[in-house]
Amino acid sequence: MTSLQLPDWRDIGRGIGKRLRDMLPPRDAGSSKEERLEQRMHDVLKGFAYFDTIDEALGWIAEDVDPIQKANTPILYRPSTEDERLGLKTKVMLCHDYKGGYHDYESVRPDTGKDEMYSCEYLQHVNSFIYFSHKVICIPPPSWTNTLHRNGVKVLATFIVEPQTPNVDRILTVKNGVYVMAEALANMALTFGFDGWLINIENTFAANVTKEIVAFIKCLKRFPGRALEVVWYDALNIENEVKYQNGLTEKNLPFAIAADALFTNYKWTESKLMESKQIALIHSMRLSKIIFGIDVWAQNTNMPGPPRVTFPKNGGGGTNTGLAVNTLQAHGFRPAIFGPAWTYEHFSSTPVADGSQQTMARSAEQSLWEGARLPSDLRCDCKKGKPHHTVDYQQHPITRHAMEFPGGSSTYFDSDFGRAFSEARSEDGQRLFRSTLGNQAVLPRLRPLFWAEVEEAHSRLTTRVVYGAYEQICDDAQKFETFLTIYTSSTSDSNPEEDTLSAFDELRPISTEIIRLCLYKVCVPVADGLSARLVYSKARESRNIDAGFYAAFKSAIYSDTHYEYYRLPYISSTMSESCFKLARNTPSSTLTEIGVYCGGEIECLKPMRLLHLGRLSVLPIGLLDGGPYDFAVDSLRLISRGNPSNQQKRLAWDWHGKRETWPKAMPWSDVTGPFSHFTVSMDGSEIGQSAALEYPLKREELGKASKTGSNGGPGVMSFSVRGHCFGGLPLKRAALATAFLSE
Repeated sequence: MTSLQLPDWRDIGRGIGKRLRDMLPPRDAGSSKEERLEQRMHDVLKGFAYFDTIDEALGWIAEDVDPIQKANTPILYRPSTEDERLGLKTKVMLCHDYKGGYHDYESVRPDTGKDEMYSCEYLQHVNSFIYFSHKVICIPPPSWTNTLHRNGVKVLATFIVEPQTPNVDRILTVKNGVYVMAEALANMALTFGFDGWLINIENTFAANVTKEIVAFIKCLKRFPGRALEVVWYDALNIENEVKYQNGLTEKNLPFAIAADALFTNYKWTESKLMESKQIALIHSMRLSKIIFGIDVWAQNTNMPGPPRVTFPKNGGGGTNTGLAVNTLQAHGFRPAIFGPAWTYEHFSSTPVADGSQQTMARSAEQSLWEGARLPSDLRCDCKKGKPHHTVDYQQHPITRHAMEFPGGSSTYFDSDFGRAFSEARSEDGQRLFRSTLGNQAVLPRLRPLFWAEVEEAHSRLTTRVVYGAYEQICDDAQKFETFLTIYTSSTSDSNPEEDTLSAFDELRPISTEIIRLCLYKVCVPVADGLSARLVYSKARESRNIDAGFYAAFKSAIYSDTHYEYYRLPYISSTMSESCFKLARNTPSSTLTEIGVYCGGEIECLKPMRLLHLGRLSVLPIGLLDGGPYDFAVDSLRLISRGNPSNQQKRLAWDWHGKRETWPKAMPWSDVTGPFSHFTVSMDGSEIGQSAALEYPLKREELGKASKTGSNGGPGVMSFSVRGHCFGGLPLKRAALATAFLSE
């Protein structure tokens, strides 16, 4: 008997809610000024910052900013690549817009949840990221900014003026020769720590103000103290009308020239591309300044109202987003992917039917970006057939046409392989997910292994593969940790329908030769020498197998690639650290690739664990020795934030040390100095991490201190805060502060 699979009710409502959000005013548009202010003050204590009106934005001052609203991680500037110089791939912009924005999992102290939510795991293919919500001013949460900066991605806030927004003419108020709103926007970027603005004016002014808007854009771009990227959205035109041009035209040309880029509406065609190209050439404008929108939601067949349209007209968006990226790359333009969280908003967290823990949403995400085959049981609320199972989606994933930037910077690389969500368990054993969005690492370039393609390519030949998969390991304290686990297997003994492992990359015929799995493309000049550090454990079953770390180098003199291999010894302890000098220390060489390898004949044809990886770093030689870096964390104390009706208790602390002792090759934060983050513990157990010098405490944690102590007085708790440096750099002594505190 065949069971009837009906769509989840959440799936049915998800698409309707998305269209209504786009059609209707913001959810709080009808709230009173007092109610909006109360909600905003509540969200401040989560680390969120936004403004609902133009007047609120103009009344903002930097002194009102809560410390936990600031991002602390400076952007890691990516080295230039050959693809970038030759224009072989295109730079991708993402425009967020996920369920209205400002969710708990994006906050500085999120609760555990039942599902993973959207976090982009393909940031090496992303050039810039716009945090978008239907607020007049949408400041990216620090969790997003910190993770994006760690991955070298520029972060833009949104300034949107919608049809129902009052006082639009106040945007162009000038005081002492300066546009007051431009000054406020520039200071917000400097204070909160992001990189620029999307300007989206979807309302008209009392008169034609084209010259004033152009001057406003230039003022914002060149404001003293911060070079900002300003992107103009294709809405208001020079005739003071809101009419989307879907390309570069004479009606939006002045704004496009003044801004760093034009973000067009998403109903463009190839003829629009040709017209835009002609206008750009006439006015000597770089084609890369024109960013064409792609509406990921256009592929859905369940949306109320007229069908959404994007390129290509039939079946565009969704899993075919890569087709539009390919077309734009071929014409020399850049794509702006609107609504990339579609995969998590349109599809459910229901596991697919292959017996793995993979969800529908995560499977769709891998399909969108990597061309992974969609599950046969993929369910959504689209009504007309299977609109997402298209002919082209596997041949044109986004990553095939998007530029891949090197991981790390031109001076160092570091990753602890941490994803944005880690597994947890409730007291009754229920599977939960803990958000660590702000600590998402530079993730490895794992690619799907398509078994059908392997069989077609190698026919009956036995093919050994080395692949990686994330694995959760639970210790005795029921604490889950995420590791990148490296396997080796043979396709001749693997059944793709039964294999529940997530398999990735690097196919080689079996032989005695070394098999490599590239984890990261990098671009670090050797200069005076490089050292590597690997935190790992070697699986017991593979203790006699030649497996370890490799590094690839290219010379400025010779065109060939040179590989160095470093065998990792088996150590019985759970995780150990191995540090070694990279052998190819010629000043003219550049480190271009790092990964793991497996060598020699292996008789076992079943999947075999080789390594668990916990951290991988490459640093200038000598930095792993500890050096003279003497920084301290101290003055641990309890403080209160908020107003009397909405008060929050926090831990607070300070740090001390001399910046001149910190190596110039490593990042430095204007907020936390050499520290990337701090781990906070209570009574010996870690309760969270902070990227600020404060950490909100929950009521249940404070409740433990409210209990009567042994002497009849108030109870006390033991708190400790440990500082962790950028790049995992060791200090002369531990940056640790401990105190016994009571409420």
